[in-house]
Amino acid sequence: MPQRGRSVRSCSPAPAPAHLPAPRDCYGCWQLPSAQHGASGCWEQGSHMPGAEALGPLGLEPCTGDVPSLKELEQLLNTGQRSCNHVDEVWPNLFLGDLVTAHNRFILWKMGVTHVLNAAHGTVYSQGGQDYYGATIDYYGVPAHDLPSFDISQFFYSAAEFIHKALNTPGAKILVHCAVGVSRSASLVLAYLMINHHLPLIEAIKTVKEHRWISPNRGFLKHLRNLDVQLQQKKDFVFSFIIKEKLSLRQTECVQERSKMPHTRDDSSPTSSAGSPDCYETPALADLQRLIWFRGGLDNHVDQVWPNIYLGDAWAARCKTTLQSLNITHILNAADGPYSINTGARYYKDLQIEYFGVEAFDDPSFDLSIFFYDAANFIGKALNTSGGKVFVHCAIGVSRSASLVLAFLMIHENMTLVDALKTVGSHRNICPNTGFLSQLRDLDIKLNEERKGNRESAGKEL
Repeated sequence: MPQRGRSVRSCSPAPAPAHLPAPRDCYGCWQLPSAQHGASGCWEQGSHMPGAEALGPLGLEPCTGDVPSLKELEQLLNTGQRSCNHVDEVWPNLFLGDLVTAHNRFILWKMGVTHVLNAAHGTVYSQGGQDYYGATIDYYGVPAHDLPSFDISQFFYSAAEFIHKALNTPGAKILVHCAVGVSRSASLVLAYLMINHHLPLIEAIKTVKEHRWISPNRGFLKHLRNLDVQLQQKKDFVFSFIIKEKLSLRQTECVQERSKMPHTRDDSSPTSSAGSPDCYETPALADLQRLIWFRGGLDNHVDQVWPNIYLGDAWAARCKTTLQSLNITHILNAADGPYSINTGARYYKDLQIEYFGVEAFDDPSFDLSIFFYDAANFIGKALNTSGGKVFVHCAIGVSRSASLVLAFLMIHENMTLVDALKTVGSHRNICPNTGFLSQLRDLDIKLNEERKGNRESAGKEL
């Protein structure tokens, strides 16, 4: 029986993985001065971050780290030993490996693996799939090719979300693999550490390299570096937002104090920020993406995001006891089809559930908008049914299914896209891919024009 972090046969011996400190609940690289930051990012306790004395305004620490060049990253990757096992534990309960391990179901059973992320899904040498592993393992396939020209960044967030949900499941262990376990799968693991644990790319590489040699191709490394830049900008944006919020709070406190003083006239009372509906304009795509960055929701298998609307993942979709406990009467599967979450109406025939399947792919080039109105009407019909409760899901419950719920709120609840994003995001962390977000933006523009036209017509009639 192989030990954790080792395989039966390996290129050369490698030390067993050392204990990694548990990740901290930390957001970005700003904090209150009483907290402690690790030099590697946001998860090491008891260590001191250089420059922590130079606090920003209002007692906050801005993030000032620089993104290394591509050459510097390649130099870091070329250091150390160039050998690895068939599988290595690179983060607590997260294993990085190759096809030899992925195709050995007995080894996976011995290791206690409950989730598999295949970064070489659909390629010639990969046998992986949900049917291959059966009901005991949750499978997620990423059809990536190990070519510098391939855009692996389109899968960064969905893969990170799958890993995150797996590691948040009690007793779960996840294997992330491709053919050799050094490029495609390694890139997705690095993206996970950057997105969910707020590690800078250089620290994520160091963390994984302590336990396994990795070598993302040059194209993947560029995508990871771009992600590093985006996350750095996100931290700067959050820092700026917090500054403005604190200043606004102080101004409000001052106004309240002045209002309590006798014989004082207050001319500085803030006005409502809610503008006229006529003034609303659909934000740019980049601004919409920044809204998604504020992850104030939950990451459960299923979350209620609107009265009697539940948004979730494939695990919840297959768990009939969970569906029964929630009294679900309708299911909308946004990942329907033989190569995705192939449940179908027959799977729920003993639960008296009405089923609607949308065969969509979580790809920015996929036109999900053709299903917006059909899906919205199905959800609306479910909610208008006495005692109706609808569960909308895809594989992870953050992109395809989330986009359809947003479309419903825009079409049937007359919400703007901004309000819909805030509404759903306050209950569940979502991340529609850029293509879906762009399509929702187009829908928002269309609906906003229709609303303006209706108001103008009503005004003329008066």
